[in-house]
Amino acid sequence: MNNYRLIVDSSCDLPQDYYEKHNIGVTDLIINFGERSYRDRKDITSSEIIKIAKETNIIPKTSALNIADLTDVFAENLKKFDHIFYMPISSAISSCLNNARLAAQQFDGRVTCLDSLSLSSGCALAAMGIIRDMNTD
Repeated sequence: MNNYRLIVDSSCDLPQDYYEKHNIGVTDLIINFGERSYRDRKDITSSEIIKIAKETNIIPKTSALNIADLTDVFAENLKKFDHIFYMPISSAISSCLNNARLAAQQFDGRVTCLDSLSLSSGCALAAMGIIRDMNTD
């Protein structure tokens, strides 16, 4: 399998240049402050999240992308890649993986969903290991 892509969600704690260098895709998480919702890294930055949390004393909650959004992400990426490996935040704390597995059913085994079993820096370390292993084949 030569033409594949790793996609993570925006909880994965890697610098932007690492994503670009290794062609890692990133899906959004939805960041919720009370009634207001933002697409992580598109509508709001990490610095803005921290600022709002300090100013409002509200700890944000996240929401997973829905099945339709993930289906679109997979379909778009499968135009360029033969296979997608998708690794979101841990299934123990989010529905991201479950939604991804439901979306992946539409792609005849061309999308593999991996449970990171971790949060931000743990996801980042797992992604780095996957990239390292993919590059040594």
